[in-house]
Amino acid sequence: MTTLQDGLPAGNGTEIFARALLRRAEITEEYAVEQEISENPSTGYTERPAGRIELELPYDGYRWFTRDARNDVAVGLAAHPESDGTAVIGHLLLRNDARTSLRASLDLSSEHASVPIKVPVSGGDKLDQLIADRQTCVTTYDFDPETPKLIPARLDIELLDPDSLDLRPISLRSEDGRTAGDVIDHFLSTYRGRQYVRQILASIRQQASFKDGLTLGIVVQLTLPAQEGPVRDLIPEITRVAIDWPTITFLRTMQLYEVGQDSPDDPEADDRPKKRQVRYNPVDRCIEWKSGPMKDVSDAVGGKGLRVFESPLMLLSIRQPAALYAQRELCARAEIQISGYLLSGLDGRVYDATGYIRQRPPVELITKVRATARLILDDAFARREFSPNQHLFFDEVIPDKARVTDVMTALRDRGFEVRQAWPAGSDSEPFYDEKRATVSWLLVAHRQEGPDDMIVWILVEGRSFATERRTLIPGGDVRHLTTLPSGELRVFIRGTLARDSNELTREINALHSRLREQFDRVRQRR
Repeated sequence: MTTLQDGLPAGNGTEIFARALLRRAEITEEYAVEQEISENPSTGYTERPAGRIELELPYDGYRWFTRDARNDVAVGLAAHPESDGTAVIGHLLLRNDARTSLRASLDLSSEHASVPIKVPVSGGDKLDQLIADRQTCVTTYDFDPETPKLIPARLDIELLDPDSLDLRPISLRSEDGRTAGDVIDHFLSTYRGRQYVRQILASIRQQASFKDGLTLGIVVQLTLPAQEGPVRDLIPEITRVAIDWPTITFLRTMQLYEVGQDSPDDPEADDRPKKRQVRYNPVDRCIEWKSGPMKDVSDAVGGKGLRVFESPLMLLSIRQPAALYAQRELCARAEIQISGYLLSGLDGRVYDATGYIRQRPPVELITKVRATARLILDDAFARREFSPNQHLFFDEVIPDKARVTDVMTALRDRGFEVRQAWPAGSDSEPFYDEKRATVSWLLVAHRQEGPDDMIVWILVEGRSFATERRTLIPGGDVRHLTTLPSGELRVFIRGTLARDSNELTREINALHSRLREQFDRVRQRR
């Protein structure tokens, strides 16, 4: 056993130790999934996951491979001229490697196994090349992570009419046995649900206009198993989104907006759509852009034992979609990078040649997920959401809770399940708008229509005032003046239904007729 100077550990046989420091230690895992979005959807892995350990050391003579390290090599080579021409600069400690092939490929024998970090060194008159700052040593170890049972990423892609962008449907399908009503109740209780209600209140009073073109809505979702121990502050990032586009296009005919960047920690955050830049890639024949960080929506979707992240809603407005109509399918890709996390659970630490753990830089853990989605356009056009609307006005009707009950009863008689969405709770007082001098209630009703869900939002809004009644007394010219309470009531209705709007329009018209008949009985006649 030979011990080098200044506290270096004893070597075994011909091993040489040097006090060099890695500039970069990185473990990367890559996963690729593909899905088909159609009437017969499918999702799966397209290839086996791949992993790589990469260690980088510059021979710079200053910060990483120092002059002291060069002297360590000189002393070691003098003591062991028969060495294999490598020096150990530290060890990489790996743990939680059970779901990888590292145990076999690196011959790891214990639960917390270490791998010596060896770098090539030169002897004789070439020792000064180790500090000339002209070379960099990169050591790599490839391994195979197990294919997870969980599909980590998926893309939700929809073809949307520009007139219905402000009222996107809520998915009422639940995989944990909850009813559609339970899904709505949970959604309305979350921050995202409250933001959604706020958007509806801002738009439901507006008359829909007719716009040309087409809008493609894309949401990227990432699902990861919840880690044991301390929860890490993961912020996955979408590094690239690309859509295959068959022809070179004029980018002024396309505009990209992102909706939903607001933060739950900042209720006053500006959640208006934000315009993003897109570019055409002539090599890959695609339109591409960078999205950015994803938000943790685990509470909003009710994931148990999972961490769920979502991108903002990306709206690609296409003013000249002729090239799209000619295609059978549309292929979209999203590349996601998760720093500080490996899907296999693998973790690592770096120790230097003296046996101390290296904190700067730590081992960088990166998971990359490449998600590809093929949207069958015929099915997408057939499933487009329609959003008809009606504005109803009832004069001489006092707005109160009884009238809201009349609306809810009329909907229940048509087979809808109804609840008050805003203000929260059926016993809550109505919202009073001082500027309009109005009181308001927002209702949400839903009913299953074949394989789809019909959702109707109803804003009941009104104001109260006093009216005068003049009565002529028989037999004279004396008129009797009385003051009566009165008011006016407005009902704004917006609904969503896939495939065909005819049934939804019939339901809205039936509700209109029922309310006309009901409110005619309670009018304050003058």
